[in-house]
Amino acid sequence: MFFELGKFKDASSADQARDKLAHLGLHASVVEKSHFWANSYHVLVGPFDDDNANSVRAKLLSSGFSPQVFERGSRSLRIYGGCDTMSRLLHSERAAMRSQMPAEDCLVSWESYSTHALVKFAEQNSVVTTADGKWVNRQTRFQHDAFVYRNNHDGSRTLLEIQFAGMSHALVFGKS
Repeated sequence: MFFELGKFKDASSADQARDKLAHLGLHASVVEKSHFWANSYHVLVGPFDDDNANSVRAKLLSSGFSPQVFERGSRSLRIYGGCDTMSRLLHSERAAMRSQMPAEDCLVSWESYSTHALVKFAEQNSVVTTADGKWVNRQTRFQHDAFVYRNNHDGSRTLLEIQFAGMSHALVFGKS
């Protein structure tokens, strides 16, 4: 787990925040993000495991920072039709028959702030589609990767959630 401590318009302000964190004994990094014509600089501190995160959060709060939980992760999944199938499920479109599609790797990656997640589906370093999701605790660790979808009346399917083996949280999409 990481904490994001601020987003700055200029690199020097982000560097000052990073230096202040170094004086507190915390490792911080500045991540530059480009969005159309503007750049922003995000200050991240971490990584921390669940056992240390609460004490670090308290230290940051007492030092005048407002930490936001930030997580970045990814999983490569083998799916019939690859990321194109995921795109169709996210947009409630009809998909080709499974027997006509080869199994392909699809990289599911996410950036999370608290429970909200920006999810990307990519093949061969190219983003096929993105979606907004949220993390929901299902209380039990999943044994296998799984997709939960709804069969729609027109024969299409809508992706509701992705469950990852070894995790107890599922990525949930839409109003499910």
